Amino acid sequence: SSNKFSNSIPQDIGNSLTFAVFFSISNNSISGVIPQSICNASYLQVLDLSNNVLRGSIPDCLFYKMENLEVLQLGRNKLGGIIPDKFPINCVLKSLDLSKNVLEGRVPRSLVNCTTLEVLDIGSNRVEDTFPCMLKNLPSLRVLVLRSNRFYGNLSCSLADDSWQNLQIIDLASNNFSGALSPKCFSNWRGMISHVENGQSAQDHLHFTVLKLTNIYYQETLTVTFKGLELEFRKILLVFASIDFSSNIFEGSMPETIGELNALYLLNLSHN
Repeated sequence: SSNKFSNSIPQDIGNSLTFAVFFSISNNSISGVIPQSICNASYLQVLDLSNNVLRGSIPDCLFYKMENLEVLQLGRNKLGGIIPDKFPINCVLKSLDLSKNVLEGRVPRSLVNCTTLEVLDIGSNRVEDTFPCMLKNLPSLRVLVLRSNRFYGNLSCSLADDSWQNLQIIDLASNNFSGALSPKCFSNWRGMISHVENGQSAQDHLHFTVLKLTNIYYQETLTVTFKGLELEFRKILLVFASIDFSSNIFEGSMPETIGELNALYLLNLSHN
């Protein structure tokens, strides 16, 4: 990662990664398509191809064949087509970043199988869908970014009382969401009420251990947009909480339950 590679990915690269658990070629100028053979690397826990100029569609097998994959980073490329609806029952994904591509279609309904998912970022694409209510069944979700797509409709999901207890960042900005904001929705987000809990320190950040019993881990990053300024967080502190519902068609009053979220660092409801 972070070199000046400009070639395409070899078509048979998966045959050379038979026992690899971590593979990253992010932050280069690599072009071409994602080869199907990469799915032969069945032990991979982290696959990071982000910030290149990859084109074409996402191979289905990245989801249903790679049973150990916990982190998949394909953001900031030129990938198109639909997001494959192929997430298996035994999905172990914890982080999925497909942001800043030209992906279309709907949010895959089979994502509900990824019950350990903590980060979902499909911002800045061409996804056209209503709010993906099935995501309420992902209890571990911490970060949800749907900004700058073509989402529409209201947020009237029947969110259970225990939905998204860990949610700390939600970004729905620059879509066509409409209707009133439900007070109950905000009161469920316990992760935005208490700064630090369960023995966490204020310096704890979101990361995923790659090899158990070692200190090797994948560092999760995120870009947050505030008043038109993009800020890249190299570390997502577990105490950072953010809500961005700006540039939609929401109406009505601001729910008083937002006032209970005393751990919020950023709240943007502008341009509604």
